[in-house]
Amino acid sequence: MSDRQADEALFAQLSDTLAIEAAKAIGPWVVEAVAVRSGHDSSLLGAAQQAGQQATDELGAELRELLGADIDEQRSNPLAVLRRVVPYAAEVLGNAGVAPVARDRDAIALHPDDHYDLTPGAFIDFGEAVHEAGIRWGAGKAHLHLNRHKESRS
Repeated sequence: MSDRQADEALFAQLSDTLAIEAAKAIGPWVVEAVAVRSGHDSSLLGAAQQAGQQATDELGAELRELLGADIDEQRSNPLAVLRRVVPYAAEVLGNAGVAPVARDRDAIALHPDDHYDLTPGAFIDFGEAVHEAGIRWGAGKAHLHLNRHKESRS
């Protein structure tokens, strides 16, 4: 196996790990976001769990597709996909009549539709396992990209 093939194989493993860890964290993230913003209203637990499962199914599939694509074909990144979890929690909160939270100008400008100020800032917002997998994936992608394109930089 050549160095490039070994790098590609390792990156595929890193991508799989990130997809798996992120998918495991999506549902619990939705449930926790609903719980925190609703003041731990237990009557929302079922709706939050259902929304979390829907988010896991839909966003998990998007993550697998993105992370399965060749790095030169990836037009997004895993954190951008994970940030699309916000509407799932927001819908449960909105349907329950939970009032939006006060946000500063910057938060409104960055995420105008996030009325509950839920948008994750980093992989760590989905837990330590996702954080570690995301860091390793990012380093692996950078390494693979640099090695692939070093000839074009010469």
